[in-house]
Amino acid sequence: MDSIIYLIVIATSIWVYFDARKIGIKRISRENPGGKNIMNMGPVGWAICTLLLWIVMFPVYLIKRPGLKKQFQPGAQAPTTQITKEPL
Repeated sequence: MDSIIYLIVIATSIWVYFDARKIGIKRISRENPGGKNIMNMGPVGWAICTLLLWIVMFPVYLIKRPGLKKQFQPGAQAPTTQITKEPL
C-alpha cells in the first residue's frame, strides 16, 4: 500500500513539472509586483515542492493552475513595475 502512495506522489510531481513547462510558468523577478509571492516558482520549484509537501502543494498547484495558465499564456502581458519621477 505504501508503494502505491509513493508512486502516486512521484507521478503527480512529474506531471506538475511537465504541465508547468507546457503552460510556460516562469519565475517572476522580485522587482515586479507579482514577484514577491512565496508561490513565485518555475516548473522545477513546483515539482520539488510537490514532491516534498505533496499533501499541501499538489492541491495548491491545482487551484492556482488556471490563474497561472492565464498569466503565462503567449498573449499575456508580463507584470511590470511603474516608476514615476517626481519633480524636484
